[in-house]
Amino acid sequence: MQPTFLINGEGFRNFVYQLDPRYKLPDRTMITKTLLPQLLEEQVKKLMKEVTETQWIAITTDMWTSLTGKLSKNVISLVCCHNRGFHCFAGSAFMAVTAHFITGNKLFAHLLDCSQLMGRKTGENIASRLTEVLDMYKIKDKITCCVADGAANEICAITGSGVKHVHCLPMCLVSACQMP
Repeated sequence: MQPTFLINGEGFRNFVYQLDPRYKLPDRTMITKTLLPQLLEEQVKKLMKEVTETQWIAITTDMWTSLTGKLSKNVISLVCCHNRGFHCFAGSAFMAVTAHFITGNKLFAHLLDCSQLMGRKTGENIASRLTEVLDMYKIKDKITCCVADGAANEICAITGSGVKHVHCLPMCLVSACQMP
């Protein structure tokens, strides 16, 4: 995935022109306001169909904080597509939720949501966002567990959402290695 400002670059436009002078490139506004939201809607519908057809789903969640207030253009594009209002500043919190399930003999892992967490990173706010995501996909009754780190607010949020929490083994190992 490339940042959307690439479309306005003279070099890129010249490259596309050399490939086919008849092709009219969409502008950045068309991409961000129309094409990306349409693509997101199509992918969400496709994913909703997949999760509807599966019996059990495990989820993973992770959170991070922007230390500088600067994020990659890819993260900003993804967050903006969710139309949740986006104002990144130092200390902005973000949360991702991924679904893992088996259909037939194939394992799937799909990002359900990546969004800015509004307000403080309390268990209640995290639980509210997690519940919104699970309700959006109508999968709450299919969730077997949620793998996440051992942060108290995340454990509170997950169990408060009615989901079994499982500690992330790599995070446990990192924590154990950092102990004096």
